[in-house]
Amino acid sequence: HGFKRSIQNEINRFESIVEIAMAQALMEAVMSKLEGIELRLGNIETTIGGATQAIVSSAPAQVVSTAGGSASDGGGAKTVSVTAFDSLIASHMQPLLAKSTALGPEISEITKLLEKAFQEERKFVDIISKCKTPSIPELQQASAALGAAVSEANAKAEGRRGDGFNHVKAVAEASQALFWVVYTGPASGMSMPVPLVDESWQSAEFYTNKILREWRGKDDRHVEWAKGLKELFMGLKDYVKQHHTTGPSWNLSGGSVTSYSASSSSRSAPPPPPAAGPPPPPPPPAGSLTQPKTGGAGKEAGMSAVFSELNKGDGVTAGLRKVTDDMKAKNQAGRSGAVPSLVPAKTAQTGGKPAPVAAKVPKCALEGRKWVVENQTENRNIVIQDCTPKQTVYVYNCHKSVIQVQGKVNSVAMDKCSRTGLVFQEVVAACEVVNCQSVEVQCSVAVPTIVLDNCEGCQVYLSESSKGTTITTAKSSEVNVLTPGATPDADMAESPLPEQFSSTFENGKWVTVPVMHSAG
Repeated sequence: HGFKRSIQNEINRFESIVEIAMAQALMEAVMSKLEGIELRLGNIETTIGGATQAIVSSAPAQVVSTAGGSASDGGGAKTVSVTAFDSLIASHMQPLLAKSTALGPEISEITKLLEKAFQEERKFVDIISKCKTPSIPELQQASAALGAAVSEANAKAEGRRGDGFNHVKAVAEASQALFWVVYTGPASGMSMPVPLVDESWQSAEFYTNKILREWRGKDDRHVEWAKGLKELFMGLKDYVKQHHTTGPSWNLSGGSVTSYSASSSSRSAPPPPPAAGPPPPPPPPAGSLTQPKTGGAGKEAGMSAVFSELNKGDGVTAGLRKVTDDMKAKNQAGRSGAVPSLVPAKTAQTGGKPAPVAAKVPKCALEGRKWVVENQTENRNIVIQDCTPKQTVYVYNCHKSVIQVQGKVNSVAMDKCSRTGLVFQEVVAACEVVNCQSVEVQCSVAVPTIVLDNCEGCQVYLSESSKGTTITTAKSSEVNVLTPGATPDADMAESPLPEQFSSTFENGKWVTVPVMHSAG
């Protein structure tokens, strides 16, 4: 027993020595890491100090005025972020504008609107570099011009679809990235600047991919335009990541946005001549409460009279005139207690009916390689025959009509139609239904893709050979797909497409699944 006890003691002593050695080794490793971190922090401090000194020495000092503004507001030296944005416009926006001039007036116009939006964004970037964080009303006022420019570009994507529709739609979707400048934090409900630019471009890339598929090998100028648009917004993403990663980098020592706007307005336009002042008000009537009293004696006499009247008790009301029943407003003819309406009355028209709206001329014709069917109303006998795989069909603004496409075509599009049916046999590329209400689409042979965008109520009928069709929906509701039953005599199976989705954050990413409703 004594021998065992001595052996156990030696083992315990050895374990203690090992634990002490391991603790010392761990402590030495931690100390070496701390020394490395301290060394790196010193290098970073030296680098930042040198860069700050270089910026301060190369740019004039900004002097803040006593009015709350800045001496360099709108007219001082450009900051690093503004210079970088100017470089972005010069290296990407201007070449894109030059490429658009040879692609037709529609594409050239939408590119000019994009350039206008970038110029407005450049002004806002200058405001960010020279002003402190604004209030919400100041931010809305300062971003009004940018919002108007982006809205003008979005308006071009509405209405009739031209040959450059994909170009217009790509610009409209991508221009939403310019709103990173109004990000105010998580409470704003917006994505942070870099993710916002990335999300906006992903929406636009859907249409630039269409441009690439349509024009690659036919006209490389359109391909170069699409690539230039991507380079522009990838450059914007890199710019935001470098200068405004977590939000707009407002100048903490700058002036207010209001003073910046006022100083910019004063420089852009001369002040108007002083207008003649309003005429002086008429003198108050005698005995008026607003008439000033002169002299201290008059004031004392007035107060004495007031107290003497109050001391009369019930007799203070003896001099008041009694209001009889015939003097009351409710008993007077021509007077009513009803509150008058603030809405102006509608102007009466001849016959009591609104003026008729001029009907647009119906059209069904082949223009080049495009069949155009427009402005058809209650026409259920429209048949397009002798089609070729190189031709496309475009149906626009039709109401209570039925269009039949016989043969094989490249693509079919239905835009801004209501209560209209479209029947086709075979499509090579895709069938697109946009901005429609209560429409029906039927494929009798095959179609690889059906795209539904901003539709309310759409019945899609597929044949047995077209069950492999891919259906893509965006901002659409009441979409039902009908497919043949199990047997030739069985009824068609109707399946609704989901309208609601649920997103959860799992394993570092968002997972979105349709919402399933169960009865009971």
